Amino acid sequence: IPAKLAGSIERLKVNSVSGAIHALGLSGERFDLSSVSGTVYAQGLHGENIELHAVSGNVKAQGISAEKLQVHAVSGTVVTEGISAEVAKLGTVSGVLNAHANAERFKVNTTSGRASLTVDQCPEAAKFSSVSGELAFYIPDNTGFTAEYNSTSGEFHSDFPVAIQQDGKRKRS
Repeated sequence: IPAKLAGSIERLKVNSVSGAIHALGLSGERFDLSSVSGTVYAQGLHGENIELHAVSGNVKAQGISAEKLQVHAVSGTVVTEGISAEVAKLGTVSGVLNAHANAERFKVNTTSGRASLTVDQCPEAAKFSSVSGELAFYIPDNTGFTAEYNSTSGEFHSDFPVAIQQDGKRKRS
């Protein structure tokens, strides 16, 4: 994409079967980058709606800002750094997700994979879900929060002092 057009993209959709996708320094309204087995690499994207997906390939996102951001891999690895969004949906089915991001609202999910989210500012809301995978959420010290969780066989652990209240299957700390 020529430099003079890189800042005014209305919609960019790129699909790949096995090739890598590299999107660098683009601004616009909507970006949809998807690969079956290739790597999706996005750096310096700014947009209203950004979606990055891979099936067995990896997704790496750096320095992205968006109103709505979706980053997902089925069995590949997802790594994010320097992400800023109003709403961020991050996920994997059986892969690994390591995210360092800030958003007003997060939705993080995995089926049997491992998902880890580190934030510099505590979000207004964060919802995590997993069937049998491991979830980790790292927030700054001195952050007040309420965590509500349900579990069939898993457990909740916090390095912050918490008081656990149990009401049926719902627990609140």
